[in-house]
Amino acid sequence: FTSDLLDYISNNYCIDTSRMLATGFSNGGGFVGTLACDPTLSQRFSTFSVNSGAEYTNTTGTCNPTSVLTNTIVQPICSPGRSNLPMIEFHGDTDGTIPYTGGARRGYCLPTVPHWVTDWATRDGLSASNITTSLASGKVTKYEFGASQGVQGLVTHYKVAGWGHSWASINAGAPI
Repeated sequence: FTSDLLDYISNNYCIDTSRMLATGFSNGGGFVGTLACDPTLSQRFSTFSVNSGAEYTNTTGTCNPTSVLTNTIVQPICSPGRSNLPMIEFHGDTDGTIPYTGGARRGYCLPTVPHWVTDWATRDGLSASNITTSLASGKVTKYEFGASQGVQGLVTHYKVAGWGHSWASINAGAPI
């Protein structure tokens, strides 16, 4: 469906197909992760953006959120069709729906957000180390991966202190 939709939009509207962004919130954020893992669709979007993403893995039963394989429910192995895939992720540390600390949910295992983001960095061939910056008087922490490879921020995560399960936006009261 997504591929067909992209074909239709590309063929019927004047858009720059090299600058298409996939973005989503909650289950939509999890869907963005699924698109990024797909060998074909990962090449059709320029950038991937997740906000409070429900990144369900295909792990059932015992759930270890800090080390679970971060494949998706429908993809036993996450296989993006390109390297250097830009990923940005926003998540509140008090999200009660998709907890920042991960855990069992609906029969599957959610990874911790830091684990999921670090896996994207290593999947992109980056080191697991990051540059951490405190923003908004300490209410936001930014983690940027890729500096040692000359692509600082290729994978970036914003942890929003005290923020729950909602789009992180200034209009909604978030500090970012």
